[in-house]
Amino acid sequence: MTSNGKVLSNTYKYLIKILLTIVIMSVSHGLVLTDSFGATKDNSYEINNYDFKAVVKKNHTYEVSKQITVNLPNNLSEISFDVPAGNYIISDVDVKGTDFSLSKNGSKYNIVINDKKQLRKGSHTYKITYIVKEFAEKNKNYDLFYLTALSPDWEVPIQNYKFTLVLPKDFPWDDLQYYAGQFGSQDVSNKMSYSIDGNTITMSGSLIPSDFGITFKAELPDGYWKDPLNNEWTIGLGGVLFIAAATLSLILWLAGGRDPKFKKKVITNPIDGISTADVAYVFNGKLSIRDIVPLIVRLGISGCLKIVEYAPKKYKLVKLNTPSIDEDRYIRAIYGELFEDVYEGRAVEMEDIGVKLKRILIDVESSVASGYSSREMRASTTISKLFRYVSIVAISLAIATIPVLVSMYMYEEEIKYGLPAGLFVLSVLILNIITRRFDLRYDMDWKHFKFSISMYSALYVSELVYVGYLVYKCNKSLMIPLLILVAGAFAAMMSCLMAARARENARLSNRMMGMRNFIEEAQPRDIAIMQQSNPEYFYEMLPYAMQFSQYEIWAQKFRGFKVTAPDWFEIVAEGRTSMASVSNGDVETLTRELYQFERTIESVYNVINRRRRFFLSSGR
Repeated sequence: MTSNGKVLSNTYKYLIKILLTIVIMSVSHGLVLTDSFGATKDNSYEINNYDFKAVVKKNHTYEVSKQITVNLPNNLSEISFDVPAGNYIISDVDVKGTDFSLSKNGSKYNIVINDKKQLRKGSHTYKITYIVKEFAEKNKNYDLFYLTALSPDWEVPIQNYKFTLVLPKDFPWDDLQYYAGQFGSQDVSNKMSYSIDGNTITMSGSLIPSDFGITFKAELPDGYWKDPLNNEWTIGLGGVLFIAAATLSLILWLAGGRDPKFKKKVITNPIDGISTADVAYVFNGKLSIRDIVPLIVRLGISGCLKIVEYAPKKYKLVKLNTPSIDEDRYIRAIYGELFEDVYEGRAVEMEDIGVKLKRILIDVESSVASGYSSREMRASTTISKLFRYVSIVAISLAIATIPVLVSMYMYEEEIKYGLPAGLFVLSVLILNIITRRFDLRYDMDWKHFKFSISMYSALYVSELVYVGYLVYKCNKSLMIPLLILVAGAFAAMMSCLMAARARENARLSNRMMGMRNFIEEAQPRDIAIMQQSNPEYFYEMLPYAMQFSQYEIWAQKFRGFKVTAPDWFEIVAEGRTSMASVSNGDVETLTRELYQFERTIESVYNVINRRRRFFLSSGR
């Protein structure tokens, strides 16, 4: 042998060794996988015999027993037998001597056999029993008998098939029909034969292909089925709960949730001794930082300070005259706090004002609160607040109960409480926000109020629609879902109206509402009379218009009237087109500028307080 031949021989031997190594490793790997999982990925199998028996009872239940013999060409990890879902539930499922599980996937129940001993290569017989419990018929003209003996979705051919149907002895045979075939009803006499013995039908066939379906159907006299599954009461109970929640809300509102009634008045001038801070506290029972802005504007109108915009949305306050001794104590306190250690004619920047706003807010609120500390001056009575919470909880419980009732309607063995708990918490949260927004309706910009109340109301309605849909899926009737929607909306409305004012608070707020309504609804003739008698009338009412978030509306009332330009508000920022308008007495431009000033004050306050909270928490 030549050297070249030796080289080729060695090469062949080397290749053979590599090939043998690969084969050994592959076989070993396959054995490991087979031993680990007990099956290959090949889930194909053959059905040699399929013996199906259904005994029909008068309560519209079927006692089903199946004996299925399969031939497994390989070890399987599992095998699944489908039971078509319908207007029924199945219970008491058992596979004799075999581990199995039951699940529902869309329109099918799946009986999954996962016993490794019963899934090894070879022939196995599975004995399956279960009970089909049909729901009560919704059709009032007849009772329906509908039984699928073999699902058209069956994917495995059957060598031998036998179906035995045992009907009640008094079963009416007149309308009993069966449909069989792969694609709709076909002539299947070459595959199937049947015989009738008393009340028993026996059907048999061989070489049944996949996708071959067999269905029995009959329209029976109305009332034929006796005591079928009927949990319709659960759906009715859902409607009753919503009616109860709405009725409870109405009773609570009538019992302690209504404001005392007083004759409406028209107030055309500021109420003596009542500042904008009083208005805020009477309506809301507390003050926010935006309630301080009208007081600052009042100091400007009184000649105590000047608001200067030196750059877009950049402001400074210039110290002028000290407030009169006749001014409210907290007005003088605001002035003192703003201009502490500042000489007359000098200005303070927003950054310096921001750190003082918290102290100003606390001081003003405590001063105003001391004048309304009696029980009769509370913005909302304790009993009305309690009634509101009871109403909100009642509505939320009604919403949360619907998924539970739907599960009971469907006879679900395990009721999941996660969804009801989530719906309850969401409902309580949304309704609390809605009622709080409603309480602040006179203290919010109207556009902001409409947007926020609409957004949260839409969330609440979506929740009602969702639980209504759950009910609709059960009985396909719109009556209860519509009842849920109407009763839920009514109960929410009653909850909003339920924060009743104490008597003296209601009396004073009635007068304040008279002022607010005049600001909103005053006619040009009314404005002309007031302006003629008092040229400064616009500015006297301006802080109250701001407090009621009506300042643009108030300014629009003065179109065509000559109003003196404010000497307490100045724009020196270059490029601002509104500079000339304000200096010429354009009050609509002025109110838009004041709105930006208010937003800036709120922004500075929020930024400063966030910083403080951050540093305090970091310090801990």
